[in-house]
Amino acid sequence: MLKPTTSFILLLLWWLNFALPRHAEAQDATELTPTELFNAARSAFDAGDWAQAETLFTKFIDTYGGVAETAEAAKRMKPLLVSTKLRQKKYAETLPLLEEVLKDPQLDPGSSDELAFWKGICQFQVQDFDAAQKAFGEFYGEKLPYVVRLNEVQRRVHAGRRTESVVLYGMCFIMKDDFKGAATFFGSQIAPLRQVNREAAGRATVLRLHALLESNDDAAALALVKDSAPHVQEITQAVAYHTLCLQLGSRLLESGKSYDAIYVLQRIWNREKLLSTQQASLASFTTRLEVARKTPGQEYLAFQYESLISRIQRELEQFEKLPSFDPALRLRIASAYRDLGRYRECALILDDMLQRMPPDDVVKKATLSLVQCWMQIQRWDKAVTAADTWIEKFGPTSPDELPTVLFLKASALQGDHRPDAAEMIFAEVHQKHPQHEMAARALFMEGICLLEQDLNREAEDAFSELPKKHPNATDLIEESFYWTGMGRSFDKQHAQARSQMEAYLKRYPQHARYTQDAQFRIAFSSFGLAEYPRAIRELQSFISANRGSQYAEEGKLLLGDALGAEGRIDEAIAAYQTIDRVANPRFHEDAWFRTGNIYNLAERFDAMRSHYERFILENPRSMRIAEAVYWIGWTYDSAGKREEARTAYWDAIEKHGNTADTPGVEDILTALPRLYPGPEGRQELQVRLGDLTQKAATLRPLLALRTGWARAVLWRKADPDNCRRWLLELAPRLNAKEHSPRIVADVADALRESGRLDEARKLYVDLRKWHPRAFEKDRVFLGLGLIALSEKKPEEALKALARFETETLNSPLLGEVASIKSGLFVDQGKYKEAQAEMEKILEMPTVPRQLKATTLLKLGDLMTAQKQDLKATAYFERVYVSYGKYLPEVALAYFKRAEALDRLNEPRKAEAVYRELAERLELSAQPVHQKAIVLLDSRDPSWRDRRPEEGAETPQASTSSIP
Repeated sequence: MLKPTTSFILLLLWWLNFALPRHAEAQDATELTPTELFNAARSAFDAGDWAQAETLFTKFIDTYGGVAETAEAAKRMKPLLVSTKLRQKKYAETLPLLEEVLKDPQLDPGSSDELAFWKGICQFQVQDFDAAQKAFGEFYGEKLPYVVRLNEVQRRVHAGRRTESVVLYGMCFIMKDDFKGAATFFGSQIAPLRQVNREAAGRATVLRLHALLESNDDAAALALVKDSAPHVQEITQAVAYHTLCLQLGSRLLESGKSYDAIYVLQRIWNREKLLSTQQASLASFTTRLEVARKTPGQEYLAFQYESLISRIQRELEQFEKLPSFDPALRLRIASAYRDLGRYRECALILDDMLQRMPPDDVVKKATLSLVQCWMQIQRWDKAVTAADTWIEKFGPTSPDELPTVLFLKASALQGDHRPDAAEMIFAEVHQKHPQHEMAARALFMEGICLLEQDLNREAEDAFSELPKKHPNATDLIEESFYWTGMGRSFDKQHAQARSQMEAYLKRYPQHARYTQDAQFRIAFSSFGLAEYPRAIRELQSFISANRGSQYAEEGKLLLGDALGAEGRIDEAIAAYQTIDRVANPRFHEDAWFRTGNIYNLAERFDAMRSHYERFILENPRSMRIAEAVYWIGWTYDSAGKREEARTAYWDAIEKHGNTADTPGVEDILTALPRLYPGPEGRQELQVRLGDLTQKAATLRPLLALRTGWARAVLWRKADPDNCRRWLLELAPRLNAKEHSPRIVADVADALRESGRLDEARKLYVDLRKWHPRAFEKDRVFLGLGLIALSEKKPEEALKALARFETETLNSPLLGEVASIKSGLFVDQGKYKEAQAEMEKILEMPTVPRQLKATTLLKLGDLMTAQKQDLKATAYFERVYVSYGKYLPEVALAYFKRAEALDRLNEPRKAEAVYRELAERLELSAQPVHQKAIVLLDSRDPSWRDRRPEEGAETPQASTSSIP
């Protein structure tokens, strides 16, 4: 602002003392003399009392401006009056006077420079942006005539004003909504400004970024952000700049330019840093403003700082109202990674948000996205954890979104092979939120989870509820109808499954979603019912109509099986040979081995060996090479070529033993004992297995695990304690997902037998989880049942054993399971059910004869417990009549039958049975043998001296009483 110099003031005072006529008309007492008036105005000016100074200067000019003697003095006061008005921000009022003063040819260059600058500001403030832009353009363009007359000090001040005029010139474009013009202008000025004033260059950068965004020129805005990256610390309007960057990043994200969005968003400071930086800038500019106000010639700086402080304060106030700035920023970065399919990076960002930031709507949304991201990369455990966190933090206050999160959690549990837990949550969704849009699908998914648990009938119940509760969910109703049929098929109810699938095709004759699947399942069910002629027709028709489909190759495999079952061997082999290796490598390999089995059954061993040798040659990368080698060795051994068989086996073990995805190695290892018969052979094999285990321990751990297992099971019968000890040593190295289910089952059994029930249970569950079709699944259910028995949980044991019977038809363990079940039923007083299980054992042709003998004893005891001693005698008699080689059971049967006869008041018959027991010398080692002798002695000490009475015992009569 203008400030009167000392020489100017002294000159003016001298002029006022002598220029005014002394005979002037007298003023009233309150009126000041010219000198007093000037002195008062100057005092007010110096004191910063701008209003008073304006009043006094105006009074002087109005009073003495028209007097010839004082007109010059009044004219010289007008710049001071301009200054006082500008100090009071009376821009519109000042502008005419300012323009008048500027036209004074006698105005000194310094004053001209200052007023020319303020002319533009006044025009800017009254929103005459065209005039203001012209004024600033002339100023920074050095087009004003006085510039050449500025001295060195004035030129330095002029340079500062010129820099500010550049920024203000560009701002005029923005105020006129000419954003393209502003962007172009600032684009040409930022680099030069950085050479003279980095702070101004920073403000120009913010203004250009704003203009580019308003012009929708995202590409140029991105280029500006990249160019400004090294200079971002120089930008004083940090909040404005980074907020604009957030806007740019969001727009890039919305337009699918995810990489560019990530570049911009990752360079935005967090809220805390922005606030601290901006508050530090505000404090710095406030200090500078105070200095500028006190320094002559820096009024333009004071105006600049006032404007900048005002903008920064406004930006800070607005920014502080955005508490979710950081979450919104992180969410956008995460979204960019998600759009690129980089779900892991997205999840890590969102997870960090969840852990660090206070809960709000943005964090809530981010947490939901986090669940989905973890699910995308199948990190099911993390998805469940994230869902639990959402439920804990937001569930109570977000009832509308809670069912969706629960559904996602259940889906993650299902993906994590935990269908039991998933089922419960799906049930919670549709039961507690029946009106929610996810309710119908949750009910359907509950049914699917039940299927995955092999609870097929329970699943059918869930599916049947869907049309009743959600009649408008037509797509899900169709799916439920289809999966009902699949559940029956899984449950091996092939007739019911076929009927359901036929009904499905009739119910949805056109555009049925599962037409092809249903047609295949019909043929599959016919095969399962052993209706081979019908299955052959249906499979041939399906294959012909659905070549290249997902079921075509499986259909060809089943067709070969059906033809083989009908004795049409050549046609079966031909069917196997049509399976396309590319379409389905697994079924193609299955066909090779089923063809090999045909050669085996036909005892064409040379052809069988050639067949498997050709398999190895044509499938060098197959996971079943070891299995093929096993059969090659088997053919050598069958032909008496033992050394060739040994060589083939050991070579395969060395080559494939440490390869995880090569099944069949265990078959070779378990076949080795047959090639090393006798005690010496067994010892030789034991030593070789031990040496190989020791050598492979460090560098070939899987081979060491396999051979260690083979060494253990080699002594399963001869030394069960050592076998169990060696198996337990394998437990820490065992991975149920990667290792053979046979090894897993053996180690789990060893853990269970050693009382380490929790470890055993985990291995059983993991075996079932990762190998659902393994033959060892019978041992899983039996093992779980035995654990439940050990823990005194009979109902849980019965449930596991029932699963065993459903899942494992023809298992060699069926008799043992039935025996356990019968004991459980006896303990519960369910004698009828117990008897049914025991009778089932007697009817099983594959059950060991000793188990049948033991079962007959239990049946006799069961009849005794029900006061049916006559029937009991029949069961006891069957033991020593039919199973005489099992001496402990035979001795007990004699004794128990005699006791039953005594209870039936048949002492003569009882004595005859006791006598037969006592006279069988091979039973003398059994405890009841001596007891029988003692009883006989107590009855008749002379029983040894007399012969048995005729007709005392009538086996036929008693046997006929068996129910």
